[in-house]
Amino acid sequence: MTNRFAGGTRKKGSLHMFRLLRAVLAIAATALLLAACTISSEKLLVKESEGSAPLPAHFILYPYNDSTGAYVPANDPPATFNLVGKHYVSTDMADTKGAVVARFLPLGPDLFLLAVTFADDAVTSYGFARYRDGVLAMAISPNGETAKALAAERAEAAPKRRRLIDQLPVSGETDAITVKSRAALDALAKLYADGRLPMGEPAVAYIGSDGSKPPARISAAGEGWKLTP
Repeated sequence: MTNRFAGGTRKKGSLHMFRLLRAVLAIAATALLLAACTISSEKLLVKESEGSAPLPAHFILYPYNDSTGAYVPANDPPATFNLVGKHYVSTDMADTKGAVVARFLPLGPDLFLLAVTFADDAVTSYGFARYRDGVLAMAISPNGETAKALAAERAEAAPKRRRLIDQLPVSGETDAITVKSRAALDALAKLYADGRLPMGEPAVAYIGSDGSKPPARISAAGEGWKLTP
């Protein structure tokens, strides 16, 4: 399937990202492999006052699995989110304890930096999200190409920028990225927005409302999505 996006974490944080992948983003076939392939920081690097509201104030997130040529509904249960201030909060997500908070920081038209926190852990997980046609697509898993792109950026960077990229260490075993500062997070986000940071295939979810029926298939259609009932 065409990638819809351009372009060593702490154990506890990786476990939380596994729960997020399993319960919300639903990449069931590869969840164990992707559990350690995350972008994370040991504490929240985003201010509490930051965030935007690209999604409805109340929605139900239905996870989908990647299938041949399309995405199909996953077996994982949906999760309900409500807008609280500038953040989206879920308290009914499977395999979690307490609130899960999702923050969307604008990077460009329909593109956002996604920051996810869990009530029982200071670790924050990051990704990049697009919301179009009722579909939320999230690039959350760096891979070998991501690591190569960062290495190339570092090799060509001036000393000041090289020091910034050094604050984005990549695990040699899992390709996971640990973000050491807000400046480094912003640099990473800009690389992605500029199409210079490839990522693994996106996780896809349908954003529905109370009583809505999620589509049977979601497939790429140009820059957007085709929903098949």
